[in-house]
Amino acid sequence: MYYAFRSVGGVELGAIYAGGQIPPRDEVEPLVEKALASQHYLKAGRGTPPPALVIACSWGSINAEDGGRRTRERMLSLVTTNKMNLEEGSADLARNPPNLDDGRYFLVVAAFDRAELKAGRKKMLWRAKLSTESAGTTLTEMLPALLNAGADFFGQDGLPSVLDGKLKDGVVTIGEAEVVPDKTQNAPPGNSQSPAKDTPQPGRAAD
Repeated sequence: MYYAFRSVGGVELGAIYAGGQIPPRDEVEPLVEKALASQHYLKAGRGTPPPALVIACSWGSINAEDGGRRTRERMLSLVTTNKMNLEEGSADLARNPPNLDDGRYFLVVAAFDRAELKAGRKKMLWRAKLSTESAGTTLTEMLPALLNAGADFFGQDGLPSVLDGKLKDGVVTIGEAEVVPDKTQNAPPGNSQSPAKDTPQPGRAAD
């Protein structure tokens, strides 16, 4: 689908810490457009069909404030969807407890029906909220990883998914060494055949 792009820009929410830098539009927008293209959303331009969507995005950081209930609600909204019950003690929060103690970087991408917008009605079709803890890194460093991990969620509006911790630790078991004889060395003269180049032989590793 073709879309018209609208950038809300970068923002800092909650407590403001020195040294925090929000990347500008010219750094963020090309990354977002590339991620959208990977999911078959193409930016409309000269020579393309007219856009059916308006896709908007915003990005930035949000940090917890002491006693800041509004900031907590904003942080909670970044790691949940409108399909979740966000009331205290709800089953949704019990199953998907977000970490709100530390600050987070975020990127929000939302798609709207362009015809509805032109008619004065705002009809959101889907919204993807990507966020990660901000300690020890920068948003510029994290944006490629966020988009690489989260682009599959463009076009969906489901329950939140936690991407880290999904890979299980591998286990390597070292057994006893075994020598496998080369049978071609013991073959009768004239019966020896050279193995095909790309065919793995017993006891040998294939290229």
